[in-house]
Amino acid sequence: MPEGLSGAGAGGEAMRAEPGLKIGAGGRGLPVRVVAPQGAAWAELARTSPGATIYHQPEWASVIEHTYGLRPHYFLLEATPGPASGLPCFQAGRLLRRRLVSLPFSDVAGPLVGRPQDDRALMGAVLEAARALRIGQVEVRGGDGPGLHSLFEPQERHFCTFVVDLAPEPKALRARLQKSSTLRSLKVAEGGALSVREGRSEDDMAAFHHLNLLTRRRHGVPPQPYRLFRNIWEVMAPAGQMTLLLAELSGRPVAGMVLFHFGEVAYYKYGASDPEHLRLRPNHLLMWRAIRWARERGCKRLDLGRTYLGNEGLMRYKRSWGASQVPLAYWSHPRATGPGALAEGSPGYQLVTRSWRRLPLWATRLGSLLYKHFA
Repeated sequence: MPEGLSGAGAGGEAMRAEPGLKIGAGGRGLPVRVVAPQGAAWAELARTSPGATIYHQPEWASVIEHTYGLRPHYFLLEATPGPASGLPCFQAGRLLRRRLVSLPFSDVAGPLVGRPQDDRALMGAVLEAARALRIGQVEVRGGDGPGLHSLFEPQERHFCTFVVDLAPEPKALRARLQKSSTLRSLKVAEGGALSVREGRSEDDMAAFHHLNLLTRRRHGVPPQPYRLFRNIWEVMAPAGQMTLLLAELSGRPVAGMVLFHFGEVAYYKYGASDPEHLRLRPNHLLMWRAIRWARERGCKRLDLGRTYLGNEGLMRYKRSWGASQVPLAYWSHPRATGPGALAEGSPGYQLVTRSWRRLPLWATRLGSLLYKHFA
């Protein structure tokens, strides 16, 4: 089993991982630098690597940093000749429970490896940096390379995602829908008074945030802070990386969906609705519109997002859209001893959900102060 990450770096002095710092790379003579996620070197890797997702992009790093105040450590190994490799991380936690996470608040953001032979050197350098920073654990969400297999331990599988293949024509995609529930609900939504439009301003994002407060209280979990959605709107929308869809009834938003997109993949990231209008099935109308929208813009897949394996209802709902279940491989060094106090499915999480459903909406809004601890 891999050793823990306690102790300081060479000379017993903690290393401060600032952009530009060079770190050894497992004896291979390939230095790993800590770079700024918004710098040219990382942006080039994130834009061109075959394994890159929306979560590897510098815009998402800016959203995390400016929303939650977490510190980025983006590791870059530049091979000569050959393409670069890298791992995006943020430092989460405090004092004795500090972690490097790749990446917090993200479904999957594992290493981007330019050459297979560089994978172990990259991951070894990340562990070396963690030791010097006196960080107790490194968590990697995604990836399947030899560096992870040899230096990290696989976490118990708690999550998966679901992916809709957008290659078929819309008629064929509709034929895949589960007929007794999903297709029937979609027909109810299409036959009603609902309309769907794209968000045009931050005011529309504020309307979505209000719906999100209602939804998170209904589910019994603290909501994301409004500044998250404001930063998404200000950073990712101008970059062409996100779209807000709103379902309206007589001009009033009753449901919304935030979609990310990068390359050939669209990502369903956030969804929210007013419980008073669920009988109109606005979420079904939005999901079908998202499928059509993603296909029309040239995406080949729609990722429906991370799903807890214990949530049978949500898993059944996502399958009903013709989506295929895809496992998510998460890794840690040293081995994770179990879910955190607020991890989904844990006793602490269940206690929070039971209490949260009873709160007034103003208290739910204040609860966004807790969301940072779900990193």
